[in-house]
Amino acid sequence: VAKKAHTYKSVTTKATLTKNGKVENKCSVCGNVKSTTTVYYPKTIKLSATSYVYNGKKKTPSVTVKDSKGKALKKDTDYTVTYSSGRKSIGKYTVTVKFKGNYGGTEKLTFTIVPAIAAGLKGTTVSDSSVKLTWKVVYITV
Repeated sequence: VAKKAHTYKSVTTKATLTKNGKVENKCSVCGNVKSTTTVYYPKTIKLSATSYVYNGKKKTPSVTVKDSKGKALKKDTDYTVTYSSGRKSIGKYTVTVKFKGNYGGTEKLTFTIVPAIAAGLKGTTVSDSSVKLTWKVVYITV
């Protein structure tokens, strides 16, 4: 019987949102594993801000993803980000992080746009039966 040479191929088991994956260099002839590299799961997925004050402008928080060892993953290489439409008015919005390459899974994060509040008290007047507060008015267009 003639000996066959090893033919190594890269076999990837994707990391999920809760479990590490791996990349193995494995011989397709005999199954011998030449090397294994761990793909650490994405542990921290954060938005740059989860709450904004309404100002009429579109909000697009940035996304930061780090694996379980603290290494930053690369946008458009390891994951993609999509934002819900609008993102100008008061309300709740969704950011979807979809993993790709050596990673699998999808994570949905949310942020809110809240109404602007009074910009600060201008003055107070206290009498025996009442308190009068005056402040700068902030107009909201929805």
